[in-house]
Amino acid sequence: MKQIAMAVFALLSIFINPSLAGACTSFAVYSNHTVYGMNFDYKPNSPQMFSISSEFQGTVFHLRPIGFGKVAGMNLKGLFAACLGLIPDQKPPPTRSKNQISTWIFHQMTLSRFEQVSQVKDFLNKKQVVQAIGTSMHNLVADRFGNALVVESGNTDNRITENSDPYMVMTNFPIYLL
Repeated sequence: MKQIAMAVFALLSIFINPSLAGACTSFAVYSNHTVYGMNFDYKPNSPQMFSISSEFQGTVFHLRPIGFGKVAGMNLKGLFAACLGLIPDQKPPPTRSKNQISTWIFHQMTLSRFEQVSQVKDFLNKKQVVQAIGTSMHNLVADRFGNALVVESGNTDNRITENSDPYMVMTNFPIYLL
């Protein structure tokens, strides 16, 4: 039933506001070669740039659409992370506690501090990812060892979906509900 409701919502959103037809996708595929990817269709034909920065754990390669933050990247340890807009929007908590972190800050920390998905999971045992004011987001994290997960914010806990197949795909719609 939830899948049908999400599909109807998506179709209605596109008909009511055709600009929503542009949707982003990120993925990790594990076969003979590991392939990470992301497309940015939030604003079709928007220019994008790639950048390299020095972070806490070393160098990070970033994808950054002009006018937006660093929405995807990979560090030298082979950890990939992408942060996509989430439809429908979710409300941020009225106040934030010490153990809560925004989806955007979580994305930045993931690339600068971790090497494996298992380290990210350990971090998430201590922190709750929550929405911030502005665009709602969710995160894909994948490592070179074939592990991937999608992190979405819940009301009181993290909503984590792990890959059970040799791939993981995240679009602008929640995965945890499916």
